[in-house]
Amino acid sequence: MRYSTQPCNRQLAKAERPGEAMSVRFPDTASTRAQAASAARRGRVLQGATIAWNLAECVVALAAGAVAGSVALVGFGFDSAIEVTASLAAL
Repeated sequence: MRYSTQPCNRQLAKAERPGEAMSVRFPDTASTRAQAASAARRGRVLQGATIAWNLAECVVALAAGAVAGSVALVGFGFDSAIEVTASLAAL
């Protein structure tokens, strides 16, 4: 069975020219803007919860590692600190 490499319509052919970007358009309605705003708020809340959790994890791991003399726990604490830094950068 042979397949054609030719585009099936003019819009596809136009979008596939070298250097031309394809774009998808979504309807710009109040409900889609409200949904986007709601999703952004929820994302910020989840990001804040992640930062709080990793910060607590960092403090507990560093303290427990210092008390126990465990290099692994101290390393885990530093890893959590790096995660907090990355989360703050993404926020």
